[in-house]
Amino acid sequence: MKHKIVQVGFLADKGEELIKLLDDGWKIMTATYVGDNIEQMGGLVQYVLRKEVSE
Repeated sequence: MKHKIVQVGFLADKGEELIKLLDDGWKIMTATYVGDNIEQMGGLVQYVLRKEVSE
């Protein structure tokens, strides 16, 4: 079994694109908030995603 791994970033208050990727079979390996203050819901969330691919 092989996996494809990608790194993507989305604005903290915009999760629609991430939900589409999760619905398509991608799994979150890590998530890191990049910004000044997480309570302000600004900034960027950086994800590393993994998906099984056929060999």
